[in-house]
Amino acid sequence: TDPWIFNSASGQKRWRSLKTEYEKAIIKIQPEMAKNQTISSGFYDQLINYAYTKESLSELYKRYKNSDDGDVQYVKSDAPLKDRDIIRKDGSRVYNKNYAERTQEDLATEIDGWIEYSMSSYSDSKKLLNTFTALIDHYNKNYEVILLLSPYHPLAYERILEKKQIIVEIENRILSIANARSIRVIGSYDPTKNKCSREEFYDGAHPKDICMYRIINELNGPD
Repeated sequence: TDPWIFNSASGQKRWRSLKTEYEKAIIKIQPEMAKNQTISSGFYDQLINYAYTKESLSELYKRYKNSDDGDVQYVKSDAPLKDRDIIRKDGSRVYNKNYAERTQEDLATEIDGWIEYSMSSYSDSKKLLNTFTALIDHYNKNYEVILLLSPYHPLAYERILEKKQIIVEIENRILSIANARSIRVIGSYDPTKNKCSREEFYDGAHPKDICMYRIINELNGPD
């Protein structure tokens, strides 16, 4: 759960690659939004429009075949490459060696950029809050929902305490939402809560496996 989840000024656009799926989900978990016509213009016409569906399937097939993307390279192993990241089938990333092996001095020069990422401007959105709670309420009916908070690099979190308290406030809000629904939260934006050291980060906001394993092990109870 990223700290910009309630920020309408985050600038995040990556969700648009799943825009159709997102809008279908909104109709399912927040039908009142559909009644108020808050979904993007023309969405319903698209759902039942044969030409649109045919075009969408054609585009999906082309993307699957990578006919328009000559830059994609397939590798048999997920062993780190020198200067290119690997994206596994499950979407997880293997950082390239040049990036993963940078020194702490290198990381320190970009710390401020990481705490500002999608949080340089903050506009609290009730709409995003309602969508978040509707999503977890929907799945909490039939599944065990667990929220994960991925920690920041220790230097980054020090800066957060100095000048970006909104991130601490967002964590407290997420904990409050979860507690009200008896939902478990593992991890924290604060790296000290899981004893994640500076050396256990690729950059200001991405922990290495050793840190994440420690967080996941919370599911097994106290040591």
